[in-house]
Amino acid sequence: MGTWGEEFGKWGVSASEARRRSNYVEPTEVSYPQVRQAPRVNYSGILNKLTSQFSGQYAEARAANEQRYGEAKNIYEQIIGLFSPGGEFGKGFEAQIGRAKTKSVAQGTQALVSSGLYGTTQTAGLAKKFEEEVGMPARLQMEDVRISKYAGAMGAKAGMIERREDEYPDYSMIMNLMRQVSGG
Repeated sequence: MGTWGEEFGKWGVSASEARRRSNYVEPTEVSYPQVRQAPRVNYSGILNKLTSQFSGQYAEARAANEQRYGEAKNIYEQIIGLFSPGGEFGKGFEAQIGRAKTKSVAQGTQALVSSGLYGTTQTAGLAKKFEEEVGMPARLQMEDVRISKYAGAMGAKAGMIERREDEYPDYSMIMNLMRQVSGG
């Protein structure tokens, strides 16, 4: 295949005539405007800063949650200690029963003295009679309340522990965000 003009010459048209008819323009040097490169962004620095900021905030929040959790556990421990066997719950009630027993035995003894039966075996049975009729039923009722409160406090503590959720960072979400920021 020949030049462009030779091809047109086969059809009876000179190269200059073909150029004229086709509005042919001789190639000249083309200059393009200078395109400035965008400044390079240091994505790794930005991502490192975001990651360290996220990690710091997460550590602070986790420490605050641990502190609140510890405080709640301590409160439950105090409540459980109050209602546990040998705890402080019921000490005042027990003292009231003791005072009531002393008063009842004294009144019973006085009644026996007044009726002339003080030296009999009935005097020895006054304390036993008080325990059977008043002391033991009151202590059993108080023990039922104590056990109920103790079980309730233990259940509440167990529920708090069971409901605790430790949330950890979602690293897949973090990686997706990093990919979006870096344009990858």
